[in-house]
Parts: sequence; structure tokens; C-alpha cells
Amino acid sequence: MPKSDEPGEETWPTQPFPIKPPPIARDRFLPSDVAKVTPEQQKFCEALIAQEGGVRNSGPYTPYGVKLSLNFPGMFGGGNWGGVSFDPQLGYIFANTQDLGTIFK
Repeated sequence: MPKSDEPGEETWPTQPFPIKPPPIARDRFLPSDVAKVTPEQQKFCEALIAQEGGVRNSGPYTPYGVKLSLNFPGMFGGGNWGGVSFDPQLGYIFANTQDLGTIFK
């Protein structure tokens, strides 16, 4: 698991990764995943991620620390608790998710 860069803080060496069911939302972010809403927004986000010292993104469970850390999904991302819908003909449950990250330090 990603280690903390906060002096004196120790992160736990393992975290749970359930095998079934598979995640209903993305749990990883790559620089190529930056949204391309406008050229200005894309340029700003790419520059933020690539800045000197960078934005730390070590995958799921990246801890907050001294440097900027990108957590994905973030506080408002992933599976949402707003309820689900069920289609009895298909046998599917539909759940809302959000692809939102959080940058903190």
C-alpha cells in the first residue's frame, strides 16, 4: 500500500480489495483520464498533475500528506448512496456513480 510522506505517520501495510462483486465505479486515475471539457481546463489540470514535485497518485488508498495527493475516487466520487433502480425484466440493478477525484495535502 502507498506509504505516507507525513513525518511520524505510518500507513497500514494492507487494505481490503474485495474480489466479488467487481467495483461499480472506477478506482484509479491516470493522467490520460483528465477531462477535455475545454482546452483551458485540460491544460490547467494537466499542468497541475505534472507540476514540480507532482501530485501524488499511488492508486487506491493514496494517503494525504505533505505534498498534494490525488485520491480517486475522492470524497464525492465512487458509488453514491442515493438509491438504486431495478429492472425486473433484465434482472439488473442500476446504481449511480461519479468519477470525481479529490486533491488535498
